[in-house]
Amino acid sequence: MLRRLQSGKRIACAVAHLNIKKDVLSKARLHLDATRSSALFAERMALVEGVTDVALLRQLGLAWAAGNQNRTSFVNALAIIPMGFKGRPWAVQLLAIKGKELCDRIAVLGDTDKPSSGNLLTDPAWLASHDQKIVKHFASEPTLEPAITAGNEDAVAAALGKIGVIIPLRITPDEIQLLFRSASIKHKTSAGSASRKKGRVRPCTGRGTAGSHRQGPFLGTRSRPYASPF
Repeated sequence: MLRRLQSGKRIACAVAHLNIKKDVLSKARLHLDATRSSALFAERMALVEGVTDVALLRQLGLAWAAGNQNRTSFVNALAIIPMGFKGRPWAVQLLAIKGKELCDRIAVLGDTDKPSSGNLLTDPAWLASHDQKIVKHFASEPTLEPAITAGNEDAVAAALGKIGVIIPLRITPDEIQLLFRSASIKHKTSAGSASRKKGRVRPCTGRGTAGSHRQGPFLGTRSRPYASPF
């Protein structure tokens, strides 16, 4: 594998010398397609669970850019890759072996799918085996919709109105979770009234304005309040 990092340094490494587990290589061969293969060529990337997360993260990124040309270009060029499952993505194990990294930065985004405990979120155990200056994990508790509600109540209410959802009297993370939650046999819960309207994102022109989004963390990470994963 050949790479040129942001510093201009060129690196080359034979996959056979990386001591990659066979199951990781098997997953790479199985899951690589026209979309995910971009992970092998990107210097910086965000790995998410599904295609809805790709759309939402891109729109949130454009809001963060707030019309700044450099930021907008960065967001539009960023590789955001849906991995389709939870846990440590195979791309992290393939591209971010400690001391033999083939990328500059990886942000892994996911949901806890657990009710809010009120405590700071902890990083997954697998993160310790990677250089945390290169690999970062961002969790939304319990899912993305309620996690970005606090501080963005007006924007959330406007978005609900746009997709035809009755706006709750109080815009809180718990209320938004009730609206968008999926049905669960395990937790004996029914689907929320707006669950089928997930991912209906209004296209963003990239000319967001400050004040149309929360200044600061936008990924619902109580334990890692970064304004941007990059």
